[in-house]
Amino acid sequence: MKGAVRSFLVLVVVLMVARTACQMEAGPPVPPTPPTPPSQPALPPVRPIPIAPAPAPRPAPTPTPPPAPAPAPAPQPPPAGAAREVLSIQHEWTDPNTQRVVEYRGDTVVIDPRYPAKRLALTVQLDKQSVNDDIEAFGFPPEDLVFRWDSREGRAPAEARYRARLAERGFELNGDMLSVDYQWVIDRSGPKVRHVAAGLRQVARRHGYEPGRGHLGVLASFVQGLKYQIPTQRRQTPSGRTVETTGVLMPLEALAAGWGDCDTKCLLFASLLARRRSAELILLVGNDHMFVGVQAPPRQNDRFVKVRNLRYVLVELTTPWALGRISEQQWKAARRNSYRIVPVT
Repeated sequence: MKGAVRSFLVLVVVLMVARTACQMEAGPPVPPTPPTPPSQPALPPVRPIPIAPAPAPRPAPTPTPPPAPAPAPAPQPPPAGAAREVLSIQHEWTDPNTQRVVEYRGDTVVIDPRYPAKRLALTVQLDKQSVNDDIEAFGFPPEDLVFRWDSREGRAPAEARYRARLAERGFELNGDMLSVDYQWVIDRSGPKVRHVAAGLRQVARRHGYEPGRGHLGVLASFVQGLKYQIPTQRRQTPSGRTVETTGVLMPLEALAAGWGDCDTKCLLFASLLARRRSAELILLVGNDHMFVGVQAPPRQNDRFVKVRNLRYVLVELTTPWALGRISEQQWKAARRNSYRIVPVT
């Protein structure tokens, strides 16, 4: 789990990116080896934007110099009514909720081979311009790792302007930590993936799944089926801008690319469930990882947490486990209240 940048509030506040990585559990527990973050040179302080001088009085007529080359035109969106490029991606996955479990041995699941997991498929169509728009909208420029104020009295308004810039780009400042605004990502992405959620519900109905938990299992297994891969913290947008994303992809990009890590997958899952009154969701963040809890009646052997007298069945989205299964290590940490609970809507 990534998405955090630490700052030290002195005269010049320097926000250092704290790189973390998801721990992906699969089969018997294996001690995770977190990736070593690449060393990066210190970022230069923000330079003031040069202000062009006022134009001088017009001199007496002189010979006209050759005209300067015209600048390259900025990219323009396609005109109204023009055909937009559509990405068509075929997703195939298995649903572990449909296999028959004989017993659990720690992180090992013993399966009855006569009842294998169902294989599912869905063709997802995405508007390429919408994917690029979301990539452009998310992430802040590297120069925003530093902000200044001129006096003690000027600190509060400078910080307010800084927070406003971050909020427009999907980030927030919590104390001295700069992190992804999860609700911002879900609010922006939910309407754009609604057709994908509808397609997954059709898959569930076509295969005879029960409403409620059965449909949740299809959505969860779909996200689990995406390849596990950790994004870079700094990237270039389609327009060529360099931005800091703290290693998170927007849900539309994850669907188009076919991969993501723990926080990317959790935000995709939350976006697919956005505005569904029948499925309230929490994010569990901590120990370099993120997973989710879905409000639902727990079944036998389910692992769940209780928040405000509501029970949330835990779901691990980086490993193809059934609803209610997380690793032994995560379960012990959850029982010690080691995770920060983030409610989302």
